[in-house]
Amino acid sequence: MLRYALIVGALFLGCLGACEAGLHFIGALLFPIPIALSLARREPGRAAGLFAAAALAVWIGSGTVYETVFSTLLAGVGFPLGLGISLRWTYGWTVAAVAGFLYAVIAGAFLLVWPDWVAQSQAAWDVLLQKFRSSTTESNSESMAAVALMVGWMKENWAAVGLGLWLWPVIIVACLGVSASSARLRRRWSLAGLRGSFREMRPSEWLVWAAIVVAMMCLADQRWPGLGLRVVSWNSAVALAVIYWLNGFSIFVFALDALRPHFLLVVSMVLVFVWAMPHPLLCAIGLFDTWADFRRRLNRTIAARNHREQSDDLK
Repeated sequence: MLRYALIVGALFLGCLGACEAGLHFIGALLFPIPIALSLARREPGRAAGLFAAAALAVWIGSGTVYETVFSTLLAGVGFPLGLGISLRWTYGWTVAAVAGFLYAVIAGAFLLVWPDWVAQSQAAWDVLLQKFRSSTTESNSESMAAVALMVGWMKENWAAVGLGLWLWPVIIVACLGVSASSARLRRRWSLAGLRGSFREMRPSEWLVWAAIVVAMMCLADQRWPGLGLRVVSWNSAVALAVIYWLNGFSIFVFALDALRPHFLLVVSMVLVFVWAMPHPLLCAIGLFDTWADFRRRLNRTIAARNHREQSDDLK
């Protein structure tokens, strides 16, 4: 009990300090993993105590009701995470629940102050654009011009892509949180936790129908711009691209683990991934995995290779 009280006190003070510094988002995100671990160990009372401590800290440290409600809901993302682990959901379904909850909170917060959020975001893009222009020299004029063009496009179209782009960090944070919580439970308390892993995670095949509908909306917006579909269609397209990008990256990790290529080849592939930024390729792989099921094909290839090797050993 003393250990629990010390943990709650430390998290409370950390959240309060972050809120006083204006970092309400960071302060609230100190609590989800401890809440999830308590739920996964069948200790709902302790999870509720942690959530109450988070709510009290953000209420004291926040200046408005908006910030208090937003930050408290962020702390509550630990509940779907802990529920998924305790009920032994699959890794993919748990990530979907956590990312969905977190994204709904963030998107709802932005939608409540939509005009102000768009105006502030465009002002931030303006500042960034001025910095790029001021740092332009003769030697880097072409590259800086390309960057400035991209920043200018983002500023002009932020309302149409901003909400969708926010799913990118949300889904990555969800994967990190699910992986960290599950690993902690296995190592510290020897609990089974989730079924499956990141490399086996695969979106539902039914999601492709959402992609088809969004593609039709984008075509309709291009043909009839007066319909006002751009904000919905473009943000939805970006969000779906994030999901399929994650599936493509998961397939990449699965292939590395299954094929176990030479270390130098792995390093080369990682460098290509970092420098070339093949995001459209990963999105395409993740989408076409709906029909191709690349993991099953890789497993068949490996099984056939192992069978040949065993046959050669018997000769």
